[in-house]
Amino acid sequence: AEVARTLGEGGLGAHLLLGKGEEMTGGRDKPSILADGMESILGAIHLQHGIDTARRVVLDLFDDLLTRAPLLGAGLDWKTSLQELTAEH
Repeated sequence: AEVARTLGEGGLGAHLLLGKGEEMTGGRDKPSILADGMESILGAIHLQHGIDTARRVVLDLFDDLLTRAPLLGAGLDWKTSLQELTAEH
């Protein structure tokens, strides 16, 4: 979610098409929706441009996050570390 908030003008959430309910409840800034949008973009990059390009994009976007993740409370539990870090922001 942290990375998705910094993508493009207004962050990724500003560019998502949401239903009325999500729009009314602040869906543009919900971590789960931003994560789904980010996953979709990365999947599209992979399908259109291949794994090497997708890997470069992931490393460019998430390098700092991946570097800090093991230093967080969850240690080597990457998923929990990433969730905790993104929840802070």
